[in-house]
Amino acid sequence: GEGLLVVDQHNAHERVLFDKYEDIDRKRTWPVKMSLIPIVFDLSPSQTVVLEETGEDLEGAGFRVEPMGGRSYALREYPDIFKPEEALNVFLSLLEGIGEAPREEKKKRLLATMACKSAIKAGEPLPREKMEFLVAELFKTSNPAVCPHGRPIVVRIPRSQIEKGLKRI
Repeated sequence: GEGLLVVDQHNAHERVLFDKYEDIDRKRTWPVKMSLIPIVFDLSPSQTVVLEETGEDLEGAGFRVEPMGGRSYALREYPDIFKPEEALNVFLSLLEGIGEAPREEKKKRLLATMACKSAIKAGEPLPREKMEFLVAELFKTSNPAVCPHGRPIVVRIPRSQIEKGLKRI
């Protein structure tokens, strides 16, 4: 009756996951998967520095990386929320996303990036039940107005604007 709410499903899911991940992180209960065959990759010198600076935070979030010599590393464990083919991309995104952050911001950025990478994608079709569940969960979060990166989740279009657009006023 008052208007229309448009919900960005990616940003909404990101907020829901971020709050969930903060809770998991506080409890230190990250479920992890162990790679049967370690995922081997190379890092640039700047990525290596970020890994050295944030390795403890990354390990606390479920990523266990071991040096293999030179610039090569092996991803041995990763959070259970990711598929094996996603784990390395998420890990590399984390290195990019948290590297330049001030120390007190690193954990928030790490969790926000993990939530972003594991959230429903924009435009991905969802059944009505999942949409309704997502909106209900969104309004239980700490801040349903913005995603962890500061983007708005909901846009309100007042009834008066809709009526004006339809030339009813």
